[in-house]
Amino acid sequence: AFTADNERTGADQVVILSHDLWIRRFNADPDIVGRPLTFGKDTRVVVGVMPDGFTYPIGPEVATSAYIPHVPRANDRDHGFGGRSYYLDVVGRLRAGATLAQAQEQVARATDAVIAAHPTQTFWKDSRPLVTTLHERVVGPSQRWLVLLLGAVGFVLLIAYVNVANLLLARATARSRELAVRTALGAARSRVARMLVLESLMLSLGAALLGILLSIGGIAMAKASLPAGLARAATIALDLRVLGFAIGVAVVTGVVFGVVPAWYGSRADVISILKDGGSSVGAGRGRARWQRLLLVAELAFVVTLLTATSLFVMSFINVVRADLGFSRGNLYGVSVSRSLSAIAEPDRTDVAAAFTTELLERVTAIPGVAGAAFVNGGLPLFGAQASYSIEIPGYGQTTGADMIVMRSVTRNYFDVAGVPFVSGRTFDGGERTDTPHVMIINDEAARRFFGGRNPVGEVVRFRGPTTIVGVVKSVRMSGPETSLRPEMYVPLLQEAIGRLDGSITGDVVVRVASPSPATLTAIQTAVAGQVNSGRPTTVRSVDDRFRELTADRRFNAGLMALFGALALVIAALGVYGLTSFLVAQQSRPIGLRIALGATTQRIFTSVLTDTGRLLAIGVLLGLFGAWAMSRLFASVVFGVEGREGWLYATVALTLGIVCLLAAWLPARRASRVDPLIVLRE
Repeated sequence: AFTADNERTGADQVVILSHDLWIRRFNADPDIVGRPLTFGKDTRVVVGVMPDGFTYPIGPEVATSAYIPHVPRANDRDHGFGGRSYYLDVVGRLRAGATLAQAQEQVARATDAVIAAHPTQTFWKDSRPLVTTLHERVVGPSQRWLVLLLGAVGFVLLIAYVNVANLLLARATARSRELAVRTALGAARSRVARMLVLESLMLSLGAALLGILLSIGGIAMAKASLPAGLARAATIALDLRVLGFAIGVAVVTGVVFGVVPAWYGSRADVISILKDGGSSVGAGRGRARWQRLLLVAELAFVVTLLTATSLFVMSFINVVRADLGFSRGNLYGVSVSRSLSAIAEPDRTDVAAAFTTELLERVTAIPGVAGAAFVNGGLPLFGAQASYSIEIPGYGQTTGADMIVMRSVTRNYFDVAGVPFVSGRTFDGGERTDTPHVMIINDEAARRFFGGRNPVGEVVRFRGPTTIVGVVKSVRMSGPETSLRPEMYVPLLQEAIGRLDGSITGDVVVRVASPSPATLTAIQTAVAGQVNSGRPTTVRSVDDRFRELTADRRFNAGLMALFGALALVIAALGVYGLTSFLVAQQSRPIGLRIALGATTQRIFTSVLTDTGRLLAIGVLLGLFGAWAMSRLFASVVFGVEGREGWLYATVALTLGIVCLLAAWLPARRASRVDPLIVLRE
């Protein structure tokens, strides 16, 4: 492992390899320790290899391949600009017997000491560091929606259980004459009951076996669509716990829902059934009531699940359509880092200005490129940001959550990124360190700091007097579900390039008119030919980044839609099965009604009305349950507030249409009963 000596400048050129890298690149060479390796311009000596299965649980979504000591550099202090740059995670282990609250108290005391030692640093005065468990850090972002998906699975199972119970009850009723004949011929009632339970159990276990076989491919498909960065996603597999749960559910389902028909079959009045000639109308009335109650419960569960599905799908649609404040389509970025250490310090500003101008001209000249600009402070949706404190007349010094995010940009950045102006103008391109300082703010900063007055022309203090020349629309830099932050844009040649510490860093923002592999390759080549940092240049798509940020939503919405569709199919089968059974059981009364003058239309309407009555009761109960459960979804749905009534109506209408269509065929069959055949039988 690293030693204390390795945490000092000059002694930190060491590296620990991950087990995967050791196997993949060095063929598990046992003599790797002590071997020097080249990383870019650095040469580091291998001091160790991590064991198989170890992964660093915090940070980037890609697996960590190598570990190096962190030694703070001079530029980690943000060059004395007064800004903030947070990029480190502090990991600690509690002593035995210590609590999280005690750790929080110690961190609070350390924070107070930092504030006392650096009174001009204002950020921590308003936003204190928070101690949390590693479990919460890793699992917390996914835990809520995973629990909700587990609840959706439970609802699908519950709907299936109720449907199975109803179908088995109907099957037992239809077999009442067969069971009566068995009993009359000498079969013990206990033997008949065991037979029914065994049949139910075999049916359930057969279905479980088929489900397990299907799930082998289903798990592979699910893992391929899981959101990137989901903790321990690679370990998801069909293991003994899952198999045990599936088989256990099958056994419980088979036994429980086989006992009820067995109980009814063992209590049947054999003489009455045989004398009745096969009719079970009278004997089945009690069971029919249970079947109707089960159908109502099933429909209520389906409505609740469909409403939750609609909320998730609508939430995803709202996220995708959210106004980000800029146009993300066909927008790309390339990180740039060019060392200027070989340039004399007085000449660095001129050299850097010429470098950015030439770089943008080269990229803009590429066929298919509509425009290119430069930004220091973060590409849209990629999350990098640094906050600063400025003094505003009539407001005072911005601190804490009111500190302003700063980005240094070229004058055409707003056109290339598609950020519209609210008022004022963009930079004129002639701004340098020796010209009057200017800035552009977003409308969130204008609203928060200037109230209703127009901030254009106002003079604020940010490293001296700075005039606001424009207001642009606020950009959600970290994604559609993040809150707006006050932001300021300053001229690149006046800020980032004017305060160089030996390098120029940032991103080339490119708007592509016709994205193609050839165009993107040409952009990458043009940028790579101008930088000398030794780092690979990669063209990043803002649209792809947006899909990454919304991957959780997309996965949730897709899976919930699948569960909702499955529940709808189960409900349709349940309505069809029960209606068909009731029609078959009522064939003699229906035949008598037709013989006494009832019309085909009246019989058809009567069956549909009976189904519609059950449907209405189930939908009303389900909507009430959905309304109660929707309060639980408030923290995980986006932009659906005030639209639940429309969703409820859509769910009720969809289920009503599907269920009535499922009842249509049995109702049509009932209306075509031949009274002569029925009465003869």
